[in-house]
Amino acid sequence: MSWQELADLPFAAALRPHRGGLGPRGDYDCEHFDKTTFDEASAPGSRFLECAFTGASFTGGDLRQARFASAWLRDVRFTGTTLAETEWTDAALLASAWAGTEAFGARLHRVTLHGCKLDSVNFRGAELTEVVFDNCVLRDVDFTGATLTPCAVRSWASPRTRPRCAARSSRPRSSRRWRRCSPRAWASSSRTDHRAGGG
Repeated sequence: MSWQELADLPFAAALRPHRGGLGPRGDYDCEHFDKTTFDEASAPGSRFLECAFTGASFTGGDLRQARFASAWLRDVRFTGTTLAETEWTDAALLASAWAGTEAFGARLHRVTLHGCKLDSVNFRGAELTEVVFDNCVLRDVDFTGATLTPCAVRSWASPRTRPRCAARSSRPRSSRRWRRCSPRAWASSSRTDHRAGGG
């Protein structure tokens, strides 16, 4: 996913400002959520297709089983938000943060997280396919029972601070700069406390 700026998006010209709040099973196509604040938003089962989020924040709330397809998020914060069983496909998250977030059973396919912070995130039983954590901070992230096929963390800050995980993976780890998530690379512990950075 090479979309670094809003203008880079292939659907940038079609984006229109989002108006109002969010509702259950909502259908949002080509909407731009710019500096929007959602407190305790209830939008389970909603669909976000080719949407962009910039400077948005979600505090609490329920987005269970929501679907994010070709979504682009920059400077977006999820705090205590339920993202359980959500689906993320061809998505990019930049300089964003997830804190105290429930994402168990989530499915992520071809997702890139760049410069993000994940703190106390529950990915139990999640499915991560072709997911890249690039220069991210992962602290107390729970991958127990998750499937990662393959998943990569780009650039370890230190070989002594590798993430630990009880996840399953069909791929071994790769080079020193790209570490594949696997039982051998991520020991038997189910929780991580790790910085993946270029330092």
